[in-house]
Amino acid sequence: MTVSYLDLKSTSLWDERGYSGSLSRDYTPMGLESVSKTTGTDEENRVNIKPDLVESIVFRKGSSIKHINLPNDILILCEKYWVDMLKILTLLMEVSALSLNLEENFFKSFFKNPSCSLRLAFYPKIEKIKEGTEIDYFPQTRYGAHTDYTGFTILRQDENPGLEVLINNQWIPVPYIPDSYVINSGDLIQRWTNDVFKSNLHRVSKPKDANKDRLSIVFFTGPDDDSIIIPIDSLCTIENPSKYPPISAFDHLMHKLNVSN
Repeated sequence: MTVSYLDLKSTSLWDERGYSGSLSRDYTPMGLESVSKTTGTDEENRVNIKPDLVESIVFRKGSSIKHINLPNDILILCEKYWVDMLKILTLLMEVSALSLNLEENFFKSFFKNPSCSLRLAFYPKIEKIKEGTEIDYFPQTRYGAHTDYTGFTILRQDENPGLEVLINNQWIPVPYIPDSYVINSGDLIQRWTNDVFKSNLHRVSKPKDANKDRLSIVFFTGPDDDSIIIPIDSLCTIENPSKYPPISAFDHLMHKLNVSN
């Protein structure tokens, strides 16, 4: 799935533009999104955060994949990939429930119509950015440090390095393993499990050799929009009392997206 987004940008393919989470948009141009703004940075410092050096195609509920002007073979592949990811999501929620000493189907009623999105994220090589855009800044990261917003994230990355996770205040590279997925817990999962599952801070760094394109396929998951998320009773104890008030999955997501734009 090696689509040259930069070549397609000037065509009639992109009728609408918006940041990654805008429910009515299908394309996120480079320089529009700054995910580091969602990590609790104060307002004054948020203004100084530079946009991320990435562009993406985003598929989600409400934007029919069949009506996006893309080659049919890509559409068919994305539709199949979506179905496969939903199967993995079901397994993830069942395994998570069992690991938390809950009934296997504990989460099932919250995922009747899950809020998911499929993101094809393209990180152009630096030379291409310089030639094809007016962007004049080149930070140390291609995609700023952030946590994912809702449920589990299922990531398929290519062989080009860059993904890093913060462990004990050190950025650790995530190795590329062929035919595998990287699974992240999102912020809503952390709320739901009362911090038993952590939403890890991660980023895409700019490697020493940044003159290679990088592509990642990201499937974001979350419960039904109208789900009210409250820390699970059995995970709240005297030693670890409930840390979060109730919130709807939709309101939580919208807050995160509004901050990142």
